[in-house]
Amino acid sequence: MNGKSYVVPFDFSPVAEGAVHHGICLAREADAKLIVLHLVSSESKIAQKKHELTNILNRSEFHRGVDLVPMVRVGSIFEDINKVAVEQGSTKIIMGTHGALGMQKVFGSNAIKVVKSTGLPIYIVQESRKWEDIKNIVVPIDTSKESIQIIAHAADIAFLFKAKILVVGELQKDEDASRQMKTRIKIVEDKFQSLGVDASIHLFDQAGSFSKKIIEYSKENNAQLIATAYFSESLIPVLDNFHQGLIMNEAKIPVLIIQSQEVSFSYY
Repeated sequence: MNGKSYVVPFDFSPVAEGAVHHGICLAREADAKLIVLHLVSSESKIAQKKHELTNILNRSEFHRGVDLVPMVRVGSIFEDINKVAVEQGSTKIIMGTHGALGMQKVFGSNAIKVVKSTGLPIYIVQESRKWEDIKNIVVPIDTSKESIQIIAHAADIAFLFKAKILVVGELQKDEDASRQMKTRIKIVEDKFQSLGVDASIHLFDQAGSFSKKIIEYSKENNAQLIATAYFSESLIPVLDNFHQGLIMNEAKIPVLIIQSQEVSFSYY
């Protein structure tokens, strides 16, 4: 064990148990421990929930060569998941999502709200999605510098699993936008090459929904992960349908997402 850790928020649901299974598979490859975090509303609930959580993690299906650390704290998911992750020096958050139902389709999913609360990459898995070893990772980019802030995190997972990166974007008709896209592609190609990661580039035409094209491309190319940077200049950024659409894709492909406003790299 090298001191690396990941955090999995846990609410005792089947979705959260699925996230723990994915977290175990990710942590095992990275030689990291897995902190399974349950948040309660008062200190009086900590002891009982810690006992329940420990019993669940002691079940045989969770014994897969990874150090599982049960943790119960007072707090809320939108504030304290990140606090615990920072306190523990964790480098990734792994969480399950039940989906966007009812008014959540208007106000944004809980997953997006957690993304907005942290600068750490978050691996999000939908209900009932079984783990598959990661062989292909689709990485959407656009003309913005924010979109390529995911590439180092995608490369990290690709390196662990010896996976291929499939970068996708859209052809640009506008001259300035086309020049920006070529610049982004060059940066991405150079970065992946410097990291020794196998990567290819595919550009769609601009007709139709970019998110739908990403999902269809991911399905056609047997992707086990979509990696994207969250960025919204909207005054109400939870209305970001693009990223929510990726997170809730009908193929249930897990999504690695980072809030790009929280990170910056000199080569951008």
